[in-house]
Amino acid sequence: MISQASYTPIVVIGHGNSGSGAIIDYLRGRPDVYDPLKEEFRLIQEKDGLADLEKSLTGSFDICAAAPAIEKFKNLSFRLGRRSRKITLRPRLGLGYSNSHPEYNTLIEEFLRNITEYKTKKQWTSNKLDFTLPQWVMFKLFKTSPYHNSIPVRHEKFENAAHSLIQKLFAPPNEFSSHTSIDQGGSFFSPLKSTKYYGDKRRVIVVTRDLLDVYTERQSKHGKRAKNYVAYMESLAPHIRIDEYSDPKVERVSFESFIFDHEKEKNRICAFLGLDPDTRSQFDPNLSKKNVGKHKKHLSKKDQETIKQGLSAVWPFPTTWS
Repeated sequence: MISQASYTPIVVIGHGNSGSGAIIDYLRGRPDVYDPLKEEFRLIQEKDGLADLEKSLTGSFDICAAAPAIEKFKNLSFRLGRRSRKITLRPRLGLGYSNSHPEYNTLIEEFLRNITEYKTKKQWTSNKLDFTLPQWVMFKLFKTSPYHNSIPVRHEKFENAAHSLIQKLFAPPNEFSSHTSIDQGGSFFSPLKSTKYYGDKRRVIVVTRDLLDVYTERQSKHGKRAKNYVAYMESLAPHIRIDEYSDPKVERVSFESFIFDHEKEKNRICAFLGLDPDTRSQFDPNLSKKNVGKHKKHLSKKDQETIKQGLSAVWPFPTTWS
């Protein structure tokens, strides 16, 4: 049986440039909300993360897929624990979790032990395909394996271990903080299922934003062509599990409303989270007002109309085109 956290995990999620950082800044600015990482939590949804690992260990189980998945998760975990230099030849995704959380590496190692039933030096063909040239030479000459293959535990044990890892990572250090904030700790497309590792006490806030402003900040990623952005968003929209948004654990917040109708939205969010709305936060919504309506200065009328006409019917959330 999976034990539940004694605190309330607050998971804040948004699609790219959604303005979810404003909600995180508000929570981090409160003295009664704990944030152990102070970075986006990428361990679950990132490629080779916890979600991918669970998929590899369940369903149509195949040891040739499961064992490498554990090794890939291990590599990602420790990469996230380190702090990358600002300029590297390729992205390293080092977010410095072990600097922010002194027990991070210990908890990851404990989790890996808990999900491993047995270790073997046997290498499957799928492993050998991933060998680097030096690893392949060493293997052929000396039968030296670059790593052990791990035989995983049953799914039930894996789920218990995953829940235990997440609970320990985000547990407040004292009784003063009964709430913990987690930045981007789940998927915008599946806010309920992707956050299951946090337990039944979790509260998920999903932030949406005027799509014209989203495109304004992401133009270069779409070749500065509005029709490319429309096609991109049209392809993503069907994958949003809109049914999960009606769950009592999930609340959607508009970035624009949170900034311009801050007092009302703050009270609504606090009621949802079980926080005292009178507790002051260092967050100042006035500093974010410049990020609302940016498209008016940077997008042509033609591009604005292209996005409005293309996405009004397919985007599943109410959109007030500012």
